[in-house]
Amino acid sequence: MKKPAVDGYDKANELFGKYLSDNNLRRTTERSGILKEIYNTKGHFDIDALHAKLRRKRFVVSRPTIYNTINLLMDCGLICKYQFSNGISEYEFKHEKGKMQHHHLIDTETKIVTEFLEPKLDNIRKSIEDKFKVVVEDYRLVVYAHKQK
Repeated sequence: MKKPAVDGYDKANELFGKYLSDNNLRRTTERSGILKEIYNTKGHFDIDALHAKLRRKRFVVSRPTIYNTINLLMDCGLICKYQFSNGISEYEFKHEKGKMQHHHLIDTETKIVTEFLEPKLDNIRKSIEDKFKVVVEDYRLVVYAHKQK
């Protein structure tokens, strides 16, 4: 009998569990709850917003636990960190390989972050892989700009 396909959250949970096990770390209710909330968050988030969201849902967890879990999730490749022009670290759940590699345009005047797709960048990635005989695991483009006057 064929095993059913694993959906995004189940796969992320499985990867995180393996990472914790491989590093002799415990899988706790807090870590699992944080992962689930991050997975269900669309777009970027910061620690304070995540903490407030968890508190509103009556999920009690300390900021240090959130910071530690965020670091673990970055180490295992499930989330990435951005330092946009506002000086606050923001995070985002990574999309599965091959799906929606997006980039960020930051308006330096309004501080608005716009996500965009640019297929030509994928051609550059492929060119780099061919030229250097490597597999690009991840890449990000952050453009800082302002409106022309």
